Amino acid sequence: MITVLIFGNTVQVNRLPQMQLLLDELTKFNINVVIDKQFANFLHTQLNINISKYKLLNEDEEVYGDIVFSLGGDGTFLNSAARIAQKQIPILGINTGHLGFLADITANQLHNFIISLTTNNYKIEQRTLLQAKIKNNNNDKTNFALNEVAVLKQDLSSMIYITAIVDGETLNTYSADGLIIATPTGSTAYAMSAGGPIITPNTPAFVIAPVAPHSLTMRPIVLPDNSKISLTVDSRSQCFLASFDGRSQVVECKTEIEISKAPFCVNIIKPINHSFFKTLKNKLMWGADNRTF
Repeated sequence: MITVLIFGNTVQVNRLPQMQLLLDELTKFNINVVIDKQFANFLHTQLNINISKYKLLNEDEEVYGDIVFSLGGDGTFLNSAARIAQKQIPILGINTGHLGFLADITANQLHNFIISLTTNNYKIEQRTLLQAKIKNNNNDKTNFALNEVAVLKQDLSSMIYITAIVDGETLNTYSADGLIIATPTGSTAYAMSAGGPIITPNTPAFVIAPVAPHSLTMRPIVLPDNSKISLTVDSRSQCFLASFDGRSQVVECKTEIEISKAPFCVNIIKPINHSFFKTLKNKLMWGADNRTF
């Protein structure tokens, strides 16, 4: 029996009207359902869904299951990926958000896709993760990011100075609002908004993209994904933000952050006919002409 673990967005209740339908469909196909406890409580209180017949996963409990369903937008997908971390459980993004580069299965496609799951008629894409180590005495935890690691100025403080060292050689000291280190998956996220290139998911590369650089000659650069990147930051405020897929923490200046490719990947479930180029055209509306004549 397949076990599906469900994580979800607990903010936009109006975007989850199909949740009961999803649970009914999974039960109909004899699929074992486990729901993240926080999300389950949300479903019970906001949508009046009976959760007593499902197993619940506590926040501090070890993650398990054959497949993860992430209900929400790309932010929910990134949080779900962080929860499963090294487990490498395949994850399916069901889009109840807006753009949905990662969570690109719509509610209307659920019935057919559940059939595909039960017949193994889908594909799995392996996506590179970043690992980042903050080198100080207060934090020895390794953080992982599917999209990007970013160092950013705090609030309205003046720009910061980020020294980037690649494989032992100084690349540059950036005078900017921040610096983004992105994977190919993250190249269509924050890095793209900062002027970085779009990279196909299976390309073995990273992008370094400055945020609002002081000099226009400070352009994004593409590096091989076996590069070892070290960042240190100087700022008048004596601290900065380190962000891992949007999970931010305040870090003291002069603290070194070591960034490299993680030793494991995130496995993303996609339909057999999924095409990255079609996704780009659909999500970014390439070739669309909305002018009225």
